[in-house]
Amino acid sequence: MNQIKRQRNNSVNIYDNNKKQKIQVDSNCLSKEVTTCFEDLSNELIYEIFELLDCDHVYQAFYSLNTRFYNLITNSTLPIEVNLSSISKSTFQRYNQDIILPNKHRIHSLHLSNPCLYNDISSPIHILPEFLYLKTLSLNDIESECLEYLWEQLILSHMPKLRIFDIRHEDLPIDITIDNHNGNQVVLNNSIDKFTSSFWSERQWFFTQQFVHEAYGNCTTFYSTNPYRRKYYILGEEIHPSTSLNSKKTHLQSVQHLQIDDANETIDCKYYFPNVTTLTLGYGFSRTRKLIASNLNHIIPLKQLTKLVIKSRYLSLTKLIEVLRFTPHIRTLIFESILLYRVNYNSIQQNETFQLVSNTNMITNVTLKQTCNLDKIQLLVALFPRIQHLTIDHDMKDLQSTVRFLLKKTNQNTSQLCSIRLLSTRESWLTRLRTFIESETLITDYKLKKINTDIHLWW
Repeated sequence: MNQIKRQRNNSVNIYDNNKKQKIQVDSNCLSKEVTTCFEDLSNELIYEIFELLDCDHVYQAFYSLNTRFYNLITNSTLPIEVNLSSISKSTFQRYNQDIILPNKHRIHSLHLSNPCLYNDISSPIHILPEFLYLKTLSLNDIESECLEYLWEQLILSHMPKLRIFDIRHEDLPIDITIDNHNGNQVVLNNSIDKFTSSFWSERQWFFTQQFVHEAYGNCTTFYSTNPYRRKYYILGEEIHPSTSLNSKKTHLQSVQHLQIDDANETIDCKYYFPNVTTLTLGYGFSRTRKLIASNLNHIIPLKQLTKLVIKSRYLSLTKLIEVLRFTPHIRTLIFESILLYRVNYNSIQQNETFQLVSNTNMITNVTLKQTCNLDKIQLLVALFPRIQHLTIDHDMKDLQSTVRFLLKKTNQNTSQLCSIRLLSTRESWLTRLRTFIESETLITDYKLKKINTDIHLWW
């Protein structure tokens, strides 16, 4: 489901084998003629088109269109890949009732990343045993208290033939010692202890935890010690010689997530990563004056990236826009902060490159870990008008004005927004936020939940 969809030209030629005629569709035309031409296609050809789209997009576009498309969707035998990471609360309720529950035998893939869904009574996570043909299960942003039960029970009950278990997790180090009221000291959040039982050793699955010192903070990395075809690669972990212009690059086919800690690592790099879809730029990109996109394009195909993580705390907005200009298929953007020193918020939005990126980018999921004010958030949604999920660090001072702006129904740039995550909040925020939303009737059908120190709002 995370695959990049096949590129289409503005003019598409489609051959209908049954009608033996050529149909020309202008994608810039929104007249009834386009709909009529599409409906003239055979069922077989329409199914082929459906296979190029995400299942939830097919559902939202065609399920209620007319009787024919309703029957095509409900009577299909094609495998279903369920991705619930970019879906609103109201759409999920309909999608679950119309597609997931009646077609459990067709579901081959399930992706969950909404924390509000894990404990929801209607969540697919509660009926996993009924997905008899499930091949891929992806669980992101799951609460730590759920992990102890899930891993071992899930493998024992539903994946007894699993041979490969490859995991990598990076987080801030938390080592809290408390008294459990009986004189014993308890150390919390030691991730590796959960993976040292006989269950793991009998399967020859071993793990380690490493403390990493970085320029702007420390973190711990928890990972498998015997991974199968490593999909995550850090450029610069090993010393490699520079290559001449005529030498061939080594293609690392298995790598899907590449991390580059310094801009200099991209110069004369001997590796090429043809299948990378996630790119992490480290702190070394903070003050580089070089063209980032130009150097990156020599080692990865920028146009196939779907996720970009920027750890630099001092990356300028200009540099960010430069990278986004050459990565049109990015869906998820995560960055520590954005440098807006001496930036005029109004004039920069009139900049030609800003408008180009705003009109063409496909980013739906944005995380900004820096404390934001209303002006900065307004700039963000202007740059990413298709945003569906927003994660920000915010203070209470102008939280109400920010929430009002984001939930305002007349705001075109936030018309697709369906979830907000507030980082590092206080206990009182939850009640105050709920009271504010209901007093102004900003939204009615929503779920508001506090997980650890974060508040999740989903509607």
